Amino acid sequence: MQFIKKNTIVIFILFISCATKAQTELDIDLFKKDKPEIQVLWNRMADFSPTLRSVESAEFSPDGKHVVSAAKFGYYLMMWRVADGFLEWQKVMDAEIEAVTFSPDGKYIAAGDEAYNVTIFDMEGNVVRVLEHDAAFDGITWRPDGKFLAGGSEKGEVVLWDTESWDKEILDAGGTVNSLQFTKDSKKLIAAGNRLNAEDRNAPREGFVKSWNVANDWEVMFDFKAQERSTKSVRLHPDQKSFAIAGFANQLKIYTYPEAEEIKAFDVPEKLEAVEYHPEGNFLFAGGHGNFIHIYRTDTWEEVMQLDARRVEYIDFTKDGRLMATGHEDSGLLTVYLIWSRLEGGKGYYDKLSREILNNKDMQDK
Repeated sequence: MQFIKKNTIVIFILFISCATKAQTELDIDLFKKDKPEIQVLWNRMADFSPTLRSVESAEFSPDGKHVVSAAKFGYYLMMWRVADGFLEWQKVMDAEIEAVTFSPDGKYIAAGDEAYNVTIFDMEGNVVRVLEHDAAFDGITWRPDGKFLAGGSEKGEVVLWDTESWDKEILDAGGTVNSLQFTKDSKKLIAAGNRLNAEDRNAPREGFVKSWNVANDWEVMFDFKAQERSTKSVRLHPDQKSFAIAGFANQLKIYTYPEAEEIKAFDVPEKLEAVEYHPEGNFLFAGGHGNFIHIYRTDTWEEVMQLDARRVEYIDFTKDGRLMATGHEDSGLLTVYLIWSRLEGGKGYYDKLSREILNNKDMQDK
């Protein structure tokens, strides 16, 4: 059995290496550049509160085979099989669940809640560890190297747990942290949220963005007011050279990273809750309290599509960009979409890729 496992791993690594090599060498755009083609795969109820319902967070596992959803009003944490939407397990927590995320190795799920805990589960739904704090968590993320788990609290902190010792370190964010993300190399952290207006404490809370240099003893890189109202979501572009924010000021903004210079700003009719880049970096998706997900091209910043989707709380993609998950307020709905891929250009890409990837005997003889 050990021999089979080792060989399976080797074959899988070779498969991925060949696919990546082939795509890089052929310079293939797997998805349409002008406008994405999107199809709903399935919808599932993921919050069963008898009155109000909301899916606050929904994220894919690293291998794209599972998606976990977190419910606000019914306190449900649910694990779904992506292939057919089968509910593999569910847990009812003690309070509202605001954020959920997978560990980089795909072995664990961390859920942040309003009971002031971050609970870590294994893939079968067993509780592995409960991390206690003195405030609720609105955002949560794992560092890509797996060495830290970070939670954004309503107390105005980023709480960092060392995943070996589980010792806790605190960063001052200066306001409620709604969203946070590490860079791919694990060397920087960016967070967004809301804080009190220094001049008028009765005014709406202002949206802020703050970033730290992890590699330089958590030095603050920038910290600024970004919007007149709460900033609900922040996401780095896949190339790590820019980031996007969205929030209750009915605005979507894009900045350079790490300089934090504004590139573009969009006004939309509704409050925004979620923003996310497609993994290829060609499109930016933003959704919120309206009836659409706004989709923009990142080369021209043209809005190329409005996808029907009501009151979107969260957007996530699989690493290969083929699938998208959205969590919805009011309905308590979890939706998984397929992004249609196209090998364009008529240059024989499909045949070339097939010969690189497949292990068919008839192809080996050619």
